[in-house]
Amino acid sequence: MVVLQLPDLVHDPSTTLIVLTAATMLAELAPVHLGPRDGEVAASTTFTYALLLSNGPAAAAIAAAVAIIVAGIVDRQPIERTALKVAQSTIALGLSGLVLDQFVTVGSPVHFSLHDLPGIALSAATLLAVGAAFSAATMIFQGGRVADRALWTDVAFHTATEGILIGQAPFALLALDYGPVVAPLLVLPLFAVQRAGRHASVSERLALHDTLTGLANRALFADRTTQALLAARRNNAPVAVMLIDLDRFKEINDTLGHHIGDDVLRTMSERFRDVLREGDTVARLGGDEFAILLPEPKAPEDSLRVATKLRQVASAPISLSDDVHVSVDASIGIAWYPTHGDDVETLMQRADVAMYQAKRGGSGAAFYQRDRDDSSVAKLTLGTLLRTAVDEGSIDVHFQPKVDPVSGTVMGAEALARWTHPERGAIPPSTFIPVAEQTGLIIPLTFHVLHEAMRQAGAWYASDLELDISVNVSARALLERTMPARIEGLLRFHQLPAHRLILEVTESAMLAESDNVVPVLERLVALGVTISVDDFGTGFSSLEYLKRLPVGEIKIDRSFVLGLATDERDRAIVSCAVDLGHRLGLRVVAEGVESVEVRTALTQMRCDQVQGFLFSPAVTAEEFEAEARRHLPPHAQIMQLGA
Repeated sequence: MVVLQLPDLVHDPSTTLIVLTAATMLAELAPVHLGPRDGEVAASTTFTYALLLSNGPAAAAIAAAVAIIVAGIVDRQPIERTALKVAQSTIALGLSGLVLDQFVTVGSPVHFSLHDLPGIALSAATLLAVGAAFSAATMIFQGGRVADRALWTDVAFHTATEGILIGQAPFALLALDYGPVVAPLLVLPLFAVQRAGRHASVSERLALHDTLTGLANRALFADRTTQALLAARRNNAPVAVMLIDLDRFKEINDTLGHHIGDDVLRTMSERFRDVLREGDTVARLGGDEFAILLPEPKAPEDSLRVATKLRQVASAPISLSDDVHVSVDASIGIAWYPTHGDDVETLMQRADVAMYQAKRGGSGAAFYQRDRDDSSVAKLTLGTLLRTAVDEGSIDVHFQPKVDPVSGTVMGAEALARWTHPERGAIPPSTFIPVAEQTGLIIPLTFHVLHEAMRQAGAWYASDLELDISVNVSARALLERTMPARIEGLLRFHQLPAHRLILEVTESAMLAESDNVVPVLERLVALGVTISVDDFGTGFSSLEYLKRLPVGEIKIDRSFVLGLATDERDRAIVSCAVDLGHRLGLRVVAEGVESVEVRTALTQMRCDQVQGFLFSPAVTAEEFEAEARRHLPPHAQIMQLGA
């Protein structure tokens, strides 16, 4: 068996052998860092597999072993870890060589034909499979995450990376076949992996970190908490989760502007980091809300001491200029594993309850107390029922018309979630939407409503009832990186033109997460979707952000519309909002229209569309369609009669 014969390294060392061995050494000494989650990868795989093809597995295994040992000495790795890597490399290359020997004769110089490709491919697949098996076994042994989907994602990522490196081995051999002058081309695999690594690192950082502060975001915090809980279960140890809310931050933000608010948030982030240990995690969840993870604290008193330090650094004055100094306070809620919950969702929810208990009680920091959480059992029960309803698709979608105030023509519909429980009856959105937000169900609920709304609008569009469809979207759903792609897929599936879809986002949600939300909104607008600012006028920074948010519509909040006919101040506010919207080229919608007087006033102001109980509450799709067809413009009715 040619491939198993050890080449004569002393009497006839070939140029290919020397160059590839040196390249293996250099690549192992200079691994590429792919990010905090994906670790490092060495391009030495390219050169060891090239050695296997040209000089056999013995030469490849020896070169790899020497490179691993030297790198281990330089990096001061434990002897056991280095020995394990050598053993894994030797076994993988040996098995790959055995497979190759069944199909291909290896020698130097290297000459392969098309008939050799299946054997080389099978050999490479063997090397990948064995490497993946060792990688999975190592991760399971180190982290115990057998059932964790993230583990298999990591294994798949590293396997794909190794596959790319193995695929470059034939090119390395071709380069050497032209002589030593092209040996510098062997740095191309290193360059390719370096570029890929840099791109992966940047992409991962954007996906897992808050853009304003650089802290972990909600997704990364949840992942680290999950891993901390898995380790705590193995070690029978506790875990503490804290939620922090900055008191008086909104006042600073609204009075001094968002650029000052951003400076305050960055300062708080640095101060919180300085208080914590290296293994702790601080995250910004959004707005002025932060979260802290303390893995395996010794006792509850330790987490309370950390909370006290956090409050102390938070309340220290912040110098914005020689004359301007501001300060905030922090309210902190603490939940303890396993006493208060045994999963991320429950611990976060109970830390949130504890935070409000601390705020109301004036203590500043408090542990979760079940006896003070009167609604906790009811909320958890409702959350369980809501999860079942969302999973089963039993949340109904009703439609409220958006009407031309002059003609009464139905121009579009707002899709609204309605829940009727078999035993509890109708549960109002004001009750179940906050529960969906707290439990994380708001994302699947949002996409359920989007799916149903677009399905119905697509059916109407196909039957010549061309209407806009509006759907409320939470800020948390907008933080989903896959949202634009999912929206595009739904539009295509339901054959609904993108310009017929309007996504309504509350003004406060847009402003609180503007740095993270704006890129998503821009991608949605690029699809042709319209973005609407819901509850317009209830925030304090509308004018500052309206010019940079990619919106096409504003909805004036009902709190101003309801008193329009009797309150001069409401009338002035609505009139200014309509005029502002038109000057910016935006469509203006008024919600909460319940009287003829209000409709008349909005007509005089040239408001584009109105909605409210004066026209119709939210009704079923069948009822909405019947009403909409009765109020079609004349030309549309003629088209339908001729169809």
